[in-house]
Amino acid sequence: MPYEPHQQTRDAALAYFNQRSEQFPHVANAITDFLANPRLSTAREVMRLYFLNHTQGDTESLQMATSVFASKRLVRSIVESILKDESELQAIAARSYPHPIGFDKLVLYHDKETNFKFRLHIYWRGNQRAVMERLHLHRFEMASAIISGEMTNHIWSVTDFTSASPILPSMQITSQEERASITPKTMYAYSGYFRDKEGVLHKAYLGDAQLVRGTSKTMVSGQSYAQVVEDGHYVETNAETGTSNGDICATIYVHGPGLRDDAGRGIPILFEDERLPNDDTIIDTIDALTSDQLRHSLVRFRNLLNNSIQFYDWLYDEKHGRNLSAGMIAGYLLSERHNNPHTISLWLENEAECRAELQAHEKTLARLVRGDMSINDFSDDDRTKRYFAMLLEKAQSHPRGKEYWLSNYGNLVKEMWRYCGALRGEQPDLQELKPIWTDIVGRDLPGGAHYGHIAAMLEAGFQAKKLILSYFRADNPARGDEWKEDAIPFSKADTESENTIRAILQDHFPSYWFKGEESGESTDISPTEGQRRWLVDALDGSRNFIAGRNVFCSMIACQKFVNGSWDTTDSVIVDPMNDRIWWAEKGRGAFCIEGNNREYKVRVPNKDMFNNMAMAHPFERRLVDISVKGLPRYSHLNLINALLDNSAVYRSIGSTGLMLISTADGQNDGAVVTANDYDIEPGKLIAREAGVHIREIFFKVGQELRSVTITAASQEIEDALAAAVMGIQYTPPQSAP
Repeated sequence: MPYEPHQQTRDAALAYFNQRSEQFPHVANAITDFLANPRLSTAREVMRLYFLNHTQGDTESLQMATSVFASKRLVRSIVESILKDESELQAIAARSYPHPIGFDKLVLYHDKETNFKFRLHIYWRGNQRAVMERLHLHRFEMASAIISGEMTNHIWSVTDFTSASPILPSMQITSQEERASITPKTMYAYSGYFRDKEGVLHKAYLGDAQLVRGTSKTMVSGQSYAQVVEDGHYVETNAETGTSNGDICATIYVHGPGLRDDAGRGIPILFEDERLPNDDTIIDTIDALTSDQLRHSLVRFRNLLNNSIQFYDWLYDEKHGRNLSAGMIAGYLLSERHNNPHTISLWLENEAECRAELQAHEKTLARLVRGDMSINDFSDDDRTKRYFAMLLEKAQSHPRGKEYWLSNYGNLVKEMWRYCGALRGEQPDLQELKPIWTDIVGRDLPGGAHYGHIAAMLEAGFQAKKLILSYFRADNPARGDEWKEDAIPFSKADTESENTIRAILQDHFPSYWFKGEESGESTDISPTEGQRRWLVDALDGSRNFIAGRNVFCSMIACQKFVNGSWDTTDSVIVDPMNDRIWWAEKGRGAFCIEGNNREYKVRVPNKDMFNNMAMAHPFERRLVDISVKGLPRYSHLNLINALLDNSAVYRSIGSTGLMLISTADGQNDGAVVTANDYDIEPGKLIAREAGVHIREIFFKVGQELRSVTITAASQEIEDALAAAVMGIQYTPPQSAP
């Protein structure tokens, strides 16, 4: 499902102008038309109707109107409509030019009736980092919607201006009482720029000004702001994906009516720290863009937008469960701290240091979210301020509240791992956009990076492992060992580990259903095509656990409802006592993690020493695990007799999950088990992905349909076990002539 951020912003703008339809007639309808058919013609109609009734000083309404355009998808449609219209392209090129500080100033529309301009500013990162924008005073109202990247708006207020030029009058902005309470900075005002009667541009000295620094606010894609006539400012742009990357900041910029001199000229003011050598400097005219130059700029911008939209669709894809944005911002914080865009390498090579830094940031984040400190407590020169502001905005806007967000996303170390794993595992194909991870490390683990379902299941498995081991080693009445009505033992470890697993999985994927051995189904609603659920046996082998034997495991499967039945797509089995975790994704193979770092691919071994021996029966010298209490008595006896009659060894270790995966790594030669789906499905997928032969046989006990699952290291063993279960004579395959 495509990610569409800040939809509530556009909803709010539409509601705002609906409520003010008498003041702004037809604006709400124009917004509706634009959202339904986003193109330049419908966009400019929104602003044209707005400015017909705009009053100077009403920056709230101006910002609300401009906020409608704060969307990558909508602006992409505007750009595409221009590229399809050659006459429009030529008209825009004639009034647009590349600004000296490194952005393309594209005047998409100039309305002569109300004298507003609808512009697109594209800050190409290379040049913008080389030349910082100067402090200036537009002398017109303006608003800006951030489309891509980040922008910090630094406000300065003019307190006094002593004119030295007939171009502008002297002015006193603040009262005597206000000036007594502030410490202004003296700066030197220059025209930027005015054109004389011959059409020559001048940068002329206008006089001395007193200014004081106001607020600095960082805004990201989807946000907007408006500014009054009287304030000066300068903007600092940052790339969308970190400090040192090759993407862009872009804004829709609305230039409103402004102040003019006696000659009808609108003259903006530039402020310099030092008086320039020349009070009147001739400025070279910048040529307008050609149609080809504009087309090249717009195509490049559109391609970057395509990549950015693709990236954020990936970032918020439901396959990751909770979105990955907090982990992305955690990477930004590390990048700023180390001034290094190669964040994955930085993380892998300096994990302890990076972990400590993020843990310190977690404490700051918690204080911000809970109101114990303010984002304004940061210095404006602290580049981490923008990223904490982004995280704080996420917390405050979360539909379930900021404390919920903090508990789910506030662990920046964990979120960094989730994001890092997803990027390393999938490596999204971004040809234009260069995210913070400029050196994405490939799959250096046999199973690749852990992300999505597997990442969530592994996290749940590790936590369950800790809890189960703490109970196993406690050896005290706190374990609360009990017996169910059907003589099946269980303890607190069963219920608490299932609750732990359930909480973690549902934090990642809240829409998924849950079925656990202890709690049963989470819903009695019939599933629809594509529905997902978790299938969990948190402690398989409870009898062993209670008796102090170390053969037990935790099992988790993720299933999808397809064509009327549940299909297992992902599995994790945790073997706590041997410090191993097995996992598999359907179609990608099976893997085992030993400890916390060594991972290897699991493949059923080819036991040549047996295969090369002349044996009378496939069971000879084989080890078979059985757990077949659900079989009819005659089938149970048939199986055991067949194994004994043919020199096999059979056992029952008390954990169906470990029986099934034992075939995968050669710890047995086959297994025959009957159990519930949460006992069977996780191990069955891992075994199948490891190359184990698997067969299911269905039979009736009374009116109940049951199944027996067979795993085998070879086709011959599978056939022989199936024959034994069904009580028929095994017929070996004929030898080739």
